[in-house]
Amino acid sequence: MSQTIGAIIALMAASVLAMNVQQGAVRSKMDMVAEETETYAGSVALDVLDYISTTAFDEATKGGGSYSRDELTAVPFSTGKRYEDADDIDDFHEIQTYTFTSGYESYEFEVDVTVQYVSEEDGETVSGTPTFAKLVTVYVTNPILQRYDRTVTMSQVMTYGS
Repeated sequence: MSQTIGAIIALMAASVLAMNVQQGAVRSKMDMVAEETETYAGSVALDVLDYISTTAFDEATKGGGSYSRDELTAVPFSTGKRYEDADDIDDFHEIQTYTFTSGYESYEFEVDVTVQYVSEEDGETVSGTPTFAKLVTVYVTNPILQRYDRTVTMSQVMTYGS
């Protein structure tokens, strides 16, 4: 009887040990997937910034030439446009959340964008009036990253006339 109880206890201990090892392996694989997803999200953010940089600096600058700051779009920027309808940098400000589908392994990412005028001298100080420098910040996430409370954020200052 005591041998049977001892065998049962040993079997339970071995089962608990095996389960802990398996949980560690699963956690490790989930961390790898999250890191891989974060890398993809960084590529998405870079693609979005590249795309935004190909649009006009401002509605007033679409025709080219030099303009005064008084002709630039006033703050606050309008919000709620669709990604596909944005045709100058500030049109991307608080666009409707855009779902970017990667062709590779069908990852879907939610993309949000903010645009702010910033000082032309340092590119960091937010300006309440139009300048020839706009700070574009792209936020990219998806359910895997949200599970780890991660969002990939990438910023770039875009200027006009330089």
